[in-house]
Amino acid sequence: MSTSTTFRGALNEPEVRKFIEETVIPLKVSVLTESGWPLLCSLWVIQEGDSLLLATQREAKVVQCLMNDPRCAFELSSEQPPYVGIRGRALAEIDQQRGAEILDLALTRYLGGLTSPLANRLRAKVATEVAIVLKPTVIYSWDFTERMRLSAKA
Repeated sequence: MSTSTTFRGALNEPEVRKFIEETVIPLKVSVLTESGWPLLCSLWVIQEGDSLLLATQREAKVVQCLMNDPRCAFELSSEQPPYVGIRGRALAEIDQQRGAEILDLALTRYLGGLTSPLANRLRAKVATEVAIVLKPTVIYSWDFTERMRLSAKA
């Protein structure tokens, strides 16, 4: 993240970066549709410097929404106890050039490589892949490890 990102909660900036690096589950992203209703989707995430990078198809609804309004919210949280996570707000940019690169990084991170049937299916549409670049403005974090450890002893 960056000096323009505000961090609040249980984790400091290095701990947030480490959590993102080690948590290999999709990032939930919420955007506003043209009608004003929120749309929530889950996408694989790559951390790069101060940005969170996602890849999806150019025609995806999430891309259309972000082109109309770059404000979004996101969450990445553990799905098993003791529950650790981050959520926040970001401004998004659509990068028409880096879609294939980010897709390959995500496939390697989440699937372990580029040769699985799913990787082959996703890479078949690489020409229309775009990158979504999230620039977080605020990140809230929680870590219930100690609380859950203490309650287990009670």
